[in-house]
Amino acid sequence: MAKKSAKKPKKFAKQTKRQKITIDGIEHYLDNLSDDAKNQINNIIFVDTQIQQLKSEGAVVDTARLGYTRALNNELSQNGGTHS
Repeated sequence: MAKKSAKKPKKFAKQTKRQKITIDGIEHYLDNLSDDAKNQINNIIFVDTQIQQLKSEGAVVDTARLGYTRALNNELSQNGGTHS
């Protein structure tokens, strides 16, 4: 009996999509940027994340303040709302 020869898998060139970033309306390939430029991009991403977190925290404290104000108004109205 003759042995069947195993077929070798075809090799395909790996296609990778280059990452781009748009800055001031201009597209830049990340692999073309200097390390300093990449560091600045990372810094911007970090502070953008911090800004979003602070906005979220601001919404929480605004909601808490509104709740405290309502509770105070309820307390004042239950106690006759006398003014001094």
